[in-house]
Amino acid sequence: MRALSAEIRAVTSKELLYFQCVFALLALTEELSAAHYCAKQAFNRCHDPEFMPHISLVYGDLAQETQQEVIAELGPRFDGTSVKLDRLQLWDTNGSVEDWQLVHELELL
Repeated sequence: MRALSAEIRAVTSKELLYFQCVFALLALTEELSAAHYCAKQAFNRCHDPEFMPHISLVYGDLAQETQQEVIAELGPRFDGTSVKLDRLQLWDTNGSVEDWQLVHELELL
């Protein structure tokens, strides 16, 4: 797999979701869709929910007002910018976030 470029569409949140407290929503491209499809096949995750490419910025149980303050601060800095996705990481996410373990990291060329 090779490195990809992605556009940040918006910094946003899903209000009651700890793991999507604040995130950068990426534009869905054919390249990202193809990479997602390969990952689903490799890890036998064919029945996962709809793909929403994003970069998590904050995990937490923040008050809605605090979330909006973070979004107001970060949005203008990141909305519309391009990011290079040049690393693939595999994490063991069993247990609480503090217990997560990086299993492997691969540099994408």
